[in-house]
Amino acid sequence: MMNDTVEKVLENWLRDAFLRSGLASAESDCRVEVSPTADDRFGDYQCNAAMALAKTLKRSPRDVAETAIKYAAPCSA
Repeated sequence: MMNDTVEKVLENWLRDAFLRSGLASAESDCRVEVSPTADDRFGDYQCNAAMALAKTLKRSPRDVAETAIKYAAPCSA
């Protein structure tokens, strides 16, 4: 993990949260891509995986994200 980028660490952390929460059943179901935000007002990084999963699950993106966060392990880089 020493050579991983911040984006890669966040991608792994989010993928694990989606899998642990049961929102995704396999890594192939969960395409997580983290990238720097285009607008600094919205933070440093963005990920649209919750939106894609929400569409598949017929749930709101906010509900998907909040559920995943409940199952997220502490992130350590």
